[in-house]
Amino acid sequence: MNIQTVTFNLCFPGQYYDELTKQHYNLNRYYNPEFGRYMEAAPERV
Repeated sequence: MNIQTVTFNLCFPGQYYDELTKQHYNLNRYYNPEFGRYMEAAPERV
């Protein structure tokens, strides 16, 4: 039997941490803590 480690990168609702890119997904855009800013512009509200 092979047992593997499973990592859940979930934070608050609507947020996710991507281990591969080291960025945080927050609802509609990515945040990079190394740069201290979002990587996309804020989405327009309709």
